Amino acid sequence: SAAAAVAGVSAANGLADFPLSQDQIVQLASAFEGHPDNAAASVLGGAVVSWTTLSVDGKSQPKYAAVPIKVHKDIKATALVPDFHASTEAVRRVLPTEVTHIDARFNV
Repeated sequence: SAAAAVAGVSAANGLADFPLSQDQIVQLASAFEGHPDNAAASVLGGAVVSWTTLSVDGKSQPKYAAVPIKVHKDIKATALVPDFHASTEAVRRVLPTEVTHIDARFNV
């Protein structure tokens, strides 16, 4: 869905008289998609760090931003694909509703 959001924004950007910057494309695609980490990776490629800035008063729209990060050449991507299918909804039902501080800290 992130790639589709980026494709739509990029297509519109190509037709516009005033081209958007990469930052603006990240903002728009993230707003459509809801996940700036996915949208930013689709715009910038490679590895990214993304974040969302929320207004204190809650009245303004979130601001999404991202920066590419350099990955060491020895780090290789690996995809682990299970031999079964499970919906996101079903998998989330079996996850605990809370994570202990120790577990969260270990995972970070």
